[in-house]
Amino acid sequence: MVPNSRIFEHCMELVQLHLGCQISEEQFSVLWARSDCLVKFGKEFKNINLLLSLDAVEYKLEISSESIRQIELYHPRGQLPNFLLIQLLGAPRIFKKLLKMAGFEKLISLLHAALGIFCCMFGASTYL
Repeated sequence: MVPNSRIFEHCMELVQLHLGCQISEEQFSVLWARSDCLVKFGKEFKNINLLLSLDAVEYKLEISSESIRQIELYHPRGQLPNFLLIQLLGAPRIFKKLLKMAGFEKLISLLHAALGIFCCMFGASTYL
């Protein structure tokens, strides 16, 4: 039996997502931020899905393991929470949820073309 790659073993709620670029070893320039994302991933990080809503529309950002350049856990001195910096080789696939259907449609946007690096801060996260 082949395991289904669409089944996610781990889920984190209320994740802070910061999209931007790292401008130095200690600085990250935030282009866009959202504080109530849902993150789903499996044991081997084959895909990471970020689910969020914006203006009453639900979106899914899908990151494949092939597009991840590196993942680093940062422990800023005197600051909480720690955060995870994920550097990508390319932009994630972006999907927009259709109201009449249960699935997501692929969304073509300038964000998809321009996005190269993102950062998730795991402050008020809940594991399910």
